[in-house]
Amino acid sequence: IKQEAERQAGNTFYNCAPWRKLRRAVLNAQPLCVFCLADGIITAATVVDHILTVKERPDLKLDLANLRSACAPCHNRRTAQEQTNGPRLRG
Repeated sequence: IKQEAERQAGNTFYNCAPWRKLRRAVLNAQPLCVFCLADGIITAATVVDHILTVKERPDLKLDLANLRSACAPCHNRRTAQEQTNGPRLRG
């Protein structure tokens, strides 16, 4: 029940106007996946990733310095790793 409440609260944030506006700005400024680029692959970004998660640092959820563009597969892989191995490393 607690996880469901957290998921619903998270969905509220990701649907709010400030997040949607910032997300558009990040994708416009960084249209390519930063993870793929690090491997020399050109892939369009479709997701904005929090470097430090909203759960870890809710105060940084709208901080541009805590955001980066990613493709969905890279973002999903990082999220799965976090759920399995704990908080992400900052890189």
